[in-house]
Amino acid sequence: MSIPPRAQLRLFFFPGPRAIVGFALFIVLVATLTNMGYGKKLPEPMLLLLIFVALSSTWIGSYFDRKSRSRQLIKAFEGHGFVTLNRAELDPDYLQTARSMKPSSLKDSTIKSAVVGSYNDHEIIISEHIVGHGRYKQYFMSCAVWTPHEWPMTIIRQRVLIDRVRSTQDLGIEAFDKKREILSDDLNQIAPTLSILADWFHVEKPKAMTFKMMPPPGLTEQWIFDGHWIIHADRGRANPKTLLQMAEFLTAFVDELEDQHSQP
Repeated sequence: MSIPPRAQLRLFFFPGPRAIVGFALFIVLVATLTNMGYGKKLPEPMLLLLIFVALSSTWIGSYFDRKSRSRQLIKAFEGHGFVTLNRAELDPDYLQTARSMKPSSLKDSTIKSAVVGSYNDHEIIISEHIVGHGRYKQYFMSCAVWTPHEWPMTIIRQRVLIDRVRSTQDLGIEAFDKKREILSDDLNQIAPTLSILADWFHVEKPKAMTFKMMPPPGLTEQWIFDGHWIIHADRGRANPKTLLQMAEFLTAFVDELEDQHSQP
């Protein structure tokens, strides 16, 4: 089976129409105060208050743009038979598996939205996550597939520099071991199957710099197998098209994984 393309997620989104209108109002106010000379006549506290109120219209516009984007994502998946669930309604085993991901734990509190449904005859959960706060805040998208086989806890993540000099678990495949670190409760059980599928985890870093506000897909991804759930997550934000690509990629991987596992 050919490997479907990974979804290319965005680190940033361009301002939406409401944010643009809000910023335009701010510019109009500043220009008016400057041209009419009000900036010199008004008391400084009043001037600062007016500027703050005008600038807040940009933030309010951005907030409603984000809400609108989330509704668009949900609506796109409702057309495929998915339903929106809150955190309390999600499978507890799925939540436990997501919490165990490394290096970024996708705890219950990180879930911004989640849809559940069937895709390519698999039960899947697709979630938006916000990890960290302030300048450390990062966006993740995750796709989880339920499998009939019960897998030992296994984490696959990007190999960092220190992992190249210390002893870690590996598959004995150079292309995989150079880029990925594997941590498993039972590597002897899962290694033969994953070794055959090593190409699914191998992502080459592009040599040329990209000027798009998107990281190369797959470089920061993290995987976890635990019990009946397999979760694939990557950093960035999605649109309806890229969410479907995530579902297509992971369900195809699980089909191949189950085929390999069922072979004697």
